Amino acid sequence: MASTRCFLGGNTAEGFFSLYDGFCAGEEDFLWIIKGGPGCGKSSFMRTVGRAAEQAGLDVEYVLCSGDPDSLDGVYLPALHTGYVDGTAPHALEVRLPGAGGSYLDLGQFYDRAALHVLRKELAALFVRYRACYAEVYRILAPLTPPEGLPACSAGCRRRFARAVTCRGIVQAEPAPARTLTKAELTELLAQPDTVRLQHPLFPQLTEGVQLGRDFCLLPPVPTDGAQAAVAKLREAKALHDELEALYNPHVDFSGVYALAQAHAARLQNENPVVMRPEM
Repeated sequence: MASTRCFLGGNTAEGFFSLYDGFCAGEEDFLWIIKGGPGCGKSSFMRTVGRAAEQAGLDVEYVLCSGDPDSLDGVYLPALHTGYVDGTAPHALEVRLPGAGGSYLDLGQFYDRAALHVLRKELAALFVRYRACYAEVYRILAPLTPPEGLPACSAGCRRRFARAVTCRGIVQAEPAPARTLTKAELTELLAQPDTVRLQHPLFPQLTEGVQLGRDFCLLPPVPTDGAQAAVAKLREAKALHDELEALYNPHVDFSGVYALAQAHAARLQNENPVVMRPEM
């Protein structure tokens, strides 16, 4: 049993850059797309499933949130060909093959709509400020100059981010790369078929490393001037998101969220699980 972590979204010089279309997209995969707003327990739901999978001896791939790397945006269980993902903006997703390849989980059903209606104007004002922070982040990052000498990624490549610009600075998903590459080594590895490319956190069309099995192999990071002002704005956005969650949290039936998460986690105990089918 092992777990790995990566990012599939990035706060970049091109704006928010999403790699979520390639998440849990294999022919045998089944993707649960979780819908729901702030504070409804999406990350906690996925953490519950991931923890249960680890306890069952399964490998787990965790997708960290580029806005807040302490939060989860996805969980994938390779042995079960099953994934869970936050399918809300800015990485909104829809089911490709309803019932056959995926289904929805609506955690918004656990909101107390009447209580939240009273807070409507306060929530709307916070959302405006929150979204304005991200607009400012991308305005700050847009003029940055990409580093020289990194290979570009052609269409159709399997891609992830090992690092992301977050409210805590440029954060690496795994504590340290398993191996530091030279540019010649990177070129050689990229020539191999089915290589998983690791894209630059600020310039997502450029590749800074590869994933070999569970190991991230990266070029030495190049300092990027100008990102700190964006990090400050991301901290401001995180504080506003915390305010939103504080307003929503008292009006969420977390017992219902927890029961649904436990029901999904319990299915991991099946002796021969293939796909978690959407009977619920």
